[in-house]
Amino acid sequence: MARSKAQYENEIRTIVVGRVGSSLRREKILSSILRRAKDDNFIAFGKFINPESSNSISPKKDDQWFLDPESIYVSVDMQDGYPSNAIIKLSVKLGLDEKYYYFSKRAQNKDPWWPSGWNTARGSGIINWIKQKIRNGSTNFYRLGKDGQKRFITSPDDPGIYSVSFVIARHIASQGLKKRDFTDPFNRVDKIIDNALVSAGDRIAELYEEAALEKITDIYLDFI
Repeated sequence: MARSKAQYENEIRTIVVGRVGSSLRREKILSSILRRAKDDNFIAFGKFINPESSNSISPKKDDQWFLDPESIYVSVDMQDGYPSNAIIKLSVKLGLDEKYYYFSKRAQNKDPWWPSGWNTARGSGIINWIKQKIRNGSTNFYRLGKDGQKRFITSPDDPGIYSVSFVIARHIASQGLKKRDFTDPFNRVDKIIDNALVSAGDRIAELYEEAALEKITDIYLDFI
């Protein structure tokens, strides 16, 4: 029974999505990013490591690649009722919430991020951030007494929090934030997709002996 151009395109799309999607799931790119953020133990990553509730990253799970039907385009040329050429355009959109982007080494500027959000008054934002850290058991905050000895802050009601917040704010304003490498697993995506497309091309060639595969791969990091 003769098959239509659309049927061949759907079959090739299924092959590509299967090979590329399974490769990305197997490599656990998103899980690696979240694990790096969690291991960093950085307070600002508290919501980031829970993307299903915070929408911090997209896709939210390693098994959610290519849910968008617009992410893959397939077109075949037909000859004597069979595909003679297949052109594929694959768009892999890696979404990252804007404020977390500025933590990563991908952001080269020193744009400051202020704890508790962009729109909160800067001073109160840092104070509330410190208080929450202390409530969570942090013992890293201290101020120097007149004798030069460290006075550790163990209560969220300690007035020393205000002087500590001033020091932090001054540092952020002058130095920016330490850039972190939690997005480095994104760098593996290009190679993973290239290898998967080779595998998909081999499978297509098995099915349609004379078919050639041209691939155009778009991979970009975007703000959600």
